[in-house]
This record gives sequence, C-alpha cells and structure tokens, in this order.
Amino acid sequence: MNHFLTTFGFVESPLLWLGDPSLARISVIAAVISKDVWFSALLFLVARQNLPVELYEEGKVAGATPWQALRYITLPLLRPAILYTGAILFIFSLQAFDFIYALTRGGPGFATEVAALTIYRHGVRYGNYEYGIAAATIWSLLVSVFVITVFAPAQRRFVER
Repeated sequence: MNHFLTTFGFVESPLLWLGDPSLARISVIAAVISKDVWFSALLFLVARQNLPVELYEEGKVAGATPWQALRYITLPLLRPAILYTGAILFIFSLQAFDFIYALTRGGPGFATEVAALTIYRHGVRYGNYEYGIAAATIWSLLVSVFVITVFAPAQRRFVER
C-alpha cells in the first residue's frame, strides 16, 4: 500500500500503518473486516441457495420487479441467517484478541486496546489472576445479557410469524 501511495504521489513518505495510533486502528479494523466479509458471504450464500425457487417464479407471474422480489421474498426468508450472522459477528468482534495481539499487541500506546486484551494483560501477563477472572466474568455476563436482550426478541418475532 505504501508503494502505491508513494508512486502515485498521494503521500511523500511511507506511512507507519501499525505505528501511528490513528492508522493502527484503521489497519486493525480493515484486517478484521477483510476476514469477516468472507465468512458472512459464505453464510449468506448457503442461506440463499436454500431458498425455494417457486416463490420467485410466483413473484414473476404476479409481476414483481427484481427489487420487489429482493424486498418481499429474499430478505424476509434470509432474516434468520441475517440474525445469526449478526450475532456471530458481534461475538467475534468482542473476542477480537488474536488479530490485535498479532498486529499491534494493543499499541501504539493503547490505541487498539480491547477488553479481551486487557483481560489477558492483567490476568495472565501481569499475574493478577483475580482481576483477570473478575474482568472476564463481568465481561461474559455483559455480553450474554446484551445478546439475549437484543437478538432474542428479534428471533422470537420471526418464529411467531
């Protein structure tokens, strides 16, 4: 990326992608997004392939445009996959330890610090096991309560229909 940016004159000198706090955040976010996009695409591809073709044929006979077929057939039928993928990606984002630890170890400074890295740092690296266990327990409870209060009602509404 630095070669491209300097060759075409966008920047004068190479950028420190993982050394500058604002660029480190962007770099970590880009790495996580590039990983999660393919995972999500695979889940949606499988879900889309399992949709009944007959509904689209009936929609065509009824005069539905492609936009209407997407809005009234595809999206409602993909709702469980959308909710599942959203919940999984949310949980993955809360567990974002490996990418950040491998790329920046939470730095520069604390620019890319996340809860999992803080729990690791205090609980394992500094040997403050009680703090690490308490922080992990509280974090797990908060995440569980959030997932139950946000995703469970949405799933329940879908099942009731």
